[in-house]
Amino acid sequence: MKKLCSILLALCMVMGFAVFTAIPAAAEETANPYEPPANLGELSQAEQLAYFNLVVNRVREEKPGFQRRELQQIAGFRSSLMEGAVDELINSVVQQLMPAEWKQRGIAAGESNQDLFMNESIYASALRPEDITFISCKKQGDNWIIELLVKEEINPAKGLNSAHGRYAFVATREEVIADLVAAGMSVRLANLTLRYHNGFARATVNPQGQVVVAANGFQVHAQANNARLSIFSFDIATLQNTEWQYAYFDWAPEEGFPEANYEIDDVSIPPIPPLKWWQRLPDLFQWILRWVFFGWLWMGG
Repeated sequence: MKKLCSILLALCMVMGFAVFTAIPAAAEETANPYEPPANLGELSQAEQLAYFNLVVNRVREEKPGFQRRELQQIAGFRSSLMEGAVDELINSVVQQLMPAEWKQRGIAAGESNQDLFMNESIYASALRPEDITFISCKKQGDNWIIELLVKEEINPAKGLNSAHGRYAFVATREEVIADLVAAGMSVRLANLTLRYHNGFARATVNPQGQVVVAANGFQVHAQANNARLSIFSFDIATLQNTEWQYAYFDWAPEEGFPEANYEIDDVSIPPIPPLKWWQRLPDLFQWILRWVFFGWLWMGG
């Protein structure tokens, strides 16, 4: 009996050792949580978005070296000044001062990319299913290309407080007004509207789940009513294209930048109607007309 127990104990030890040595091998096979699923293109939009967030956030966490380039271009300008007679001149001046040129810089391996990749929050992307209008995952060779479109927003906030802030660098109304003030112009916060639209994000992922090329951006239609410059009061509207691209990652140095997402050819902004006479008055006089003399009846207020 004692011999039988010894044999059984030895068998248990052998089996235990076999199981113990088998665990690392099995774990090694499933050790990469970033590897794209074979059926990625057939998953639901929510599942595809979750995978997109996973792989772009990997860049934030693992901090590879890469190259980044940025393009900000004024695609169009309109004003009610002289009923738009000077718009063509202003457009030519703006294009000379802000030519459509890419600005490029390198990010070293190990360097924090929190302000340099996708957006400035702790997550490269924290997009939610309700933030997007479209997403697709297509196989190209061994890689997967994930592309998504973001819903339109009015005056989005920074960071995790808006759809655009959850995947890109956002300029708020306060920041835009500060730039206008620096240029000698004054605009009330309530009179400025920023419409973010045509927002997109794109990532190419290799079989190891590493982002090898990425891009994100949006268009902004900004309109400021009753802006003031010296003694003049007028409305202005601009359309700006903004795009960031990321390539030449340490783990795929041969992958270069893609083509630009936006084109400025044939871009037009609807003309702005000229201001009414009472809109040219100082704010105090407008307030008196509106609230003392009941001016809203004929001012359309």
